[in-house]
Amino acid sequence: MVYSYFIKYIHNEISVQERRDDKFHYIKKNGEKDFPFESDIFWRWFKEKIAYREELELSFVVLTDQDDFAIDDTISLAKKNHFLTDSLAIEEIQEQSAGLKIHTFPKMADFTAIEASNAGRKPDKTHDNTGEGTLAEYFRKETKTYRSK
Repeated sequence: MVYSYFIKYIHNEISVQERRDDKFHYIKKNGEKDFPFESDIFWRWFKEKIAYREELELSFVVLTDQDDFAIDDTISLAKKNHFLTDSLAIEEIQEQSAGLKIHTFPKMADFTAIEASNAGRKPDKTHDNTGEGTLAEYFRKETKTYRSK
């Protein structure tokens, strides 16, 4: 079974949302959506919280102000990132992506062009994020390619 997670890691605070039933659901730690990040402690907590087992396959999209982000190397990644086929999730993620770096696990593509177009831009919920060069446009193209296989 494949599970998809959306992580935001900004200013040393992290939040995690699981994608299920076409909605994002926060995974809270001690009742909090955002909490301090320490890699070893976080990944131990995360695996306990989701009752991780080796046969599970996970996919992640991470928005961060950091250049790098690493998934615990003991976690089994899905063969394809399942956010690829979820256009509603992509639109929600794009609304929050302004000025942040995007990392995907498993790797989906190089987001350098999208990140550059987002640099210095503040999220605008009234803006139509469907134009060329946007994250939503990228995922629409990738979804079309994925479904045609």
